[in-house]
Amino acid sequence: MNTSGNTVLITGGAAGIGLALAKELLTRKNLVIVCDLKEERLSSLKKEIPAVETLVCDVTLPSDRVRLLETVEKNFPKINFFVNNAGVAMWHNFLKPESDLDQKIQVEVNTNLLGPMELTRLFLPLLLKQEKSILVNVTSALAYLPLALEPVYCATKAGLHSFSQSLRYQLKGTPVQVVEVLSSWVDTEMAQNVDTKKINPERVATEVLKGIEGNREEIRIGLAGPLYYISRLAPKWMFNQINKNTPPH
Repeated sequence: MNTSGNTVLITGGAAGIGLALAKELLTRKNLVIVCDLKEERLSSLKKEIPAVETLVCDVTLPSDRVRLLETVEKNFPKINFFVNNAGVAMWHNFLKPESDLDQKIQVEVNTNLLGPMELTRLFLPLLLKQEKSILVNVTSALAYLPLALEPVYCATKAGLHSFSQSLRYQLKGTPVQVVEVLSSWVDTEMAQNVDTKKINPERVATEVLKGIEGNREEIRIGLAGPLYYISRLAPKWMFNQINKNTPPH
């Protein structure tokens, strides 16, 4: 698919991978709409880049999701490039649960899995109206094998990975292309406490658009490629390797 001349909507687009994608897509002469939970981030982004369109949306709230659809349908009906990027990650030890663990689980599941699935359901009729369109789901290399310290995050990303595969099959023969982005750790606010080598968001954005132009269904970035293959050849060994510094209790 061509990465210029599109109408693009990016969730969680005021920081990290979403912001890098927005900036790169703007340079390629796309109309870019960014939605984010934090209004102050969107205000700062609009001042920095007046060309970007901004909308406040909490993807975990059904009312916000519907309002986002209504706004886009009214003001940007030619949308043909949708990026489910909003995400959140938390560390949990279920043997030592926090008092608000139930709330945190809901936030992760609603942000990373239910939100993207529901937004897909809502926006799919619009995408199907276009001559050619694309749905991009940003998951993680941890969709292949989980990091034990992030059990809920990894479960949601594995779920979105599975959803992407099923949806791609269902949409065969339609104008909608389903693409999944899987990366190893990216240098964003979400990964600030992770002590490992990280990829900068700009590299992710560049590789995502290169993959889209190459019609790739799964765009694996950084260590996501090796992890994909090793997880199939020796899944138990690889799981133990990525969790070797995590005590079992």
